[in-house]
Amino acid sequence: MKPPVEEHYSEFLRPAVAAKYLGVSRTTLYVLSETDESFPQKIKLSARCVGWRRCDLSRWLSLKVSKVQGNACYLTEH
Repeated sequence: MKPPVEEHYSEFLRPAVAAKYLGVSRTTLYVLSETDESFPQKIKLSARCVGWRRCDLSRWLSLKVSKVQGNACYLTEH
């Protein structure tokens, strides 16, 4: 039986999986987490174990897409 959608989106993603989910390298993932204030904070489970919730990464991606789409509309209308 599949878990409900809410559980799927709160899935914890380790760095390699999070980077693949976003389509970036692990280095870029860490750069984003340190320099982009809108990027979700990593969750530190232990001294050597960090990750991100899938739902937080999805929300961040949606915001980026909506900004790009908004700019594309602005550029084509003016």
